Amino acid sequence: EAMELVNLGSGEEKKEIKIGVLLEASIKERVVELLREYVDIFAWSYQDMPGLDPQIVEHHLPLKPECPPVKQKLRRTHPDMALKIKEE
Repeated sequence: EAMELVNLGSGEEKKEIKIGVLLEASIKERVVELLREYVDIFAWSYQDMPGLDPQIVEHHLPLKPECPPVKQKLRRTHPDMALKIKEE
């Protein structure tokens, strides 16, 4: 579905969200109005989320020290499939 960027912040401060283009104009206006009313509830940056435990929000791969990671060779897609991927 096609998306439209809507800025909920001021001119200097960008707080952009994406809304579907296929929504009716009246519904879109009501959704944007509701989001602007509650704009202070959303976290727009990491600074807006103080006190988060890094163990919860950081991705960690548990690797064994005796087993070094192995780099796999590059796998190419079929040329026809590569065109379809680029289109998407």
